[in-house]
Amino acid sequence: MINPAPSQAEAELLSLSDGDLIARIVKAEESALSVLYDRYQRLVYSLAFQSIGEKNLAEEITQDVFIRIWEKASSYRPEQGKVITWIVSITRNRAIDEYRRRRVRPENSAIDWEGLAPGEQSDNANLEAEVETALLRQRIHSLAQERVAAAE
Repeated sequence: MINPAPSQAEAELLSLSDGDLIARIVKAEESALSVLYDRYQRLVYSLAFQSIGEKNLAEEITQDVFIRIWEKASSYRPEQGKVITWIVSITRNRAIDEYRRRRVRPENSAIDWEGLAPGEQSDNANLEAEVETALLRQRIHSLAQERVAAAE
């Protein structure tokens, strides 16, 4: 199927600079965000995927980046750098946030709640201590595995 030629308004948007698109996004012009998305979504996705290594998370980060651009377009300062630099910075920061979130509490390191069942005499304080002990043991085990992997 052949794509129809863009209308004059679409052609005008496509010819705008990144800075002009940001100015229009500040004015809540969704079409300007759409053009910016079309220009940079592959780059944002690639950076996110290289940082995180998971397709679904890279897609989520890409979506979050463009939501942040929509919400924070007024914070862009051209004197501090190009729009692409700003977008890459948002992407990098979002990927770092995701990386830190996953390192602090990786999904595959859930606590076995059955193993933490309180005894007959346990109260809330004891249960909290048991949970903290289990988390500490889990973290020590994780650190030991990281040290072995680093030594190899």
